[in-house]
Amino acid sequence: MSARSLARSIKMALIRQLVRRVAKGGGVAVWTSEIYARALKDPALREWLLRGEIGDVFRTLYLPSVHDPVISRYFAERGIDDLYRYIYVMAQEAKLPLAQRAESFSQEGEDLIVGRLFEGFENGFFVDVGAHHPFRFSNTWLLYRRGWRGINIDATPGAMEPFRQWRPDDINIECLVSSDTRPRTYFLHDEPALNTMSEDLVRRRALETPKYRVLKTVTLEARPLSAILQKHVPEGKAIDLLNVDVEGHDLEVLQSNDWETFRPRVIISELLGVGYDDMDRTGLYQFLTARGYKLRSKLFNSAIFVQAPEPCAS
Repeated sequence: MSARSLARSIKMALIRQLVRRVAKGGGVAVWTSEIYARALKDPALREWLLRGEIGDVFRTLYLPSVHDPVISRYFAERGIDDLYRYIYVMAQEAKLPLAQRAESFSQEGEDLIVGRLFEGFENGFFVDVGAHHPFRFSNTWLLYRRGWRGINIDATPGAMEPFRQWRPDDINIECLVSSDTRPRTYFLHDEPALNTMSEDLVRRRALETPKYRVLKTVTLEARPLSAILQKHVPEGKAIDLLNVDVEGHDLEVLQSNDWETFRPRVIISELLGVGYDDMDRTGLYQFLTARGYKLRSKLFNSAIFVQAPEPCAS
């Protein structure tokens, strides 16, 4: 066993021990109702929470909401759901029993639909462009837990650090994907899931959702998807799922693929502000249908396309 693997094993053993201690007698519910009170009484637990990733969630979302009426509305709308994702993953790592809940980490249940499409298929390969986080808002985390492996790509500086921790068997690449290689301005938000290279989307969000702010911009070199896949997809490996969520830049990412060489069986793409009846008017729909895909499902902000025949016969 390598030193890195040994360190990870020791770390996970400590996490399991702490989680079991907190959960003893109260189940996973203790995480959402009593964890902070228990941390005040347990110095070891408190230090771990403050130093760990979940500590960032508490510090930035939950503790300030007790005193700040502006933050409290944000907390009520979306905070607890983020926390539950962290709790759920750590409880799984500790092999704790979980409350009755549909196991989904996507924003709109995309992972549940993909799970049905690939039901019984345990060794698939995915490519996740705009992966954001190993399990927060992830359409591929459930597949990873099922035994799938793949490539995670995100342009946000530092984004691959948690992937190396939680998805060590994946190929994790920090890179901006686009149809050409010229340097692009990339807008970093206080909500990292909104990071984008689309200046139009930044302006629109400033009017529609002013609670989110651009913190700064960086200039990044871009690479086409075809070049990344050519380098990193194992020889002879088919791509079962391509997930694209790059905040207003999805069509350019798709256009940068080599469709003769890489033809995913299922594609999930973000498609903002478009209803089912208007799908056929979008450039993304026209691009994919021209390449032999058909629309399988339309969710609020995303669409799922499949090749014919569909990947699952059920």
